[in-house]
Amino acid sequence: MQRYLPFHCHNRKTLLTVRTIIPLPFILLILIASSIASCSKSKSDDLHTVCPVDEPYIYLWSGEDSLLTFDALNNITQVSSDNEEIVKVSLEGQKIRLKAGKVGYTNFWISYGDNKRIWKQARSAEPSFYWINLMNQVSFEIEAADPAFVGTLRAELEKQWNQELLFLFSNSTNRITIVKGNAALVEGNYNFNNLTLTVEIANDVTNVYTVIPNSSRQVLSFQQDLTKQYQDLYPDQQIQKVIVTFNMKYKSLPG
Repeated sequence: MQRYLPFHCHNRKTLLTVRTIIPLPFILLILIASSIASCSKSKSDDLHTVCPVDEPYIYLWSGEDSLLTFDALNNITQVSSDNEEIVKVSLEGQKIRLKAGKVGYTNFWISYGDNKRIWKQARSAEPSFYWINLMNQVSFEIEAADPAFVGTLRAELEKQWNQELLFLFSNSTNRITIVKGNAALVEGNYNFNNLTLTVEIANDVTNVYTVIPNSSRQVLSFQQDLTKQYQDLYPDQQIQKVIVTFNMKYKSLPG
């Protein structure tokens, strides 16, 4: 099954969790990107987006929740999905809520007016291709009993994260390679579900990331809870929280 980089016709409102991705022809990116520009965010309601009635595709990240309206569709009476495991659809007044589930695509139907009915295609996607970190766009939440230790740990983390980070997803094999600096930091199997990216590495080690969609569909925020790791590393420091959040941007294939 092909995977799509989800550019879409809506504003997202859900916090997500994640694990990792590979490529498609460049022409597909142009076609998908053109569908984004056709939808505009409603100024009166930050939680939904207005789409033209002829918009054929709606793109969502798996686990994402979206509220939208279609212009020129009046008196909507009923909505339904051909496959609710992929996308659930419900009617809220004259707005339509979509909730993306497992990766895939399905049609949903809108009944409106005098016994009129139209369909749209909704696609629930996972990250694909290459993603590279945006330097200096990383934040740390650290809580511990000793303020001096918090400062020391923050400096240590800033040093570790002040280098290039690359996520390479292979959707066909569900493998991910995470490269930090010039060396492969992690290689393993990944699963992306409900905005959570889980990377399974050798020796029963699992990295879990929460994914947060951005205003740009080419940027994702990844959040990793490192509390347990640093509690084990510094057992006498009474660490309550160590969370790292970093932004990554979609990067087209080299060549």
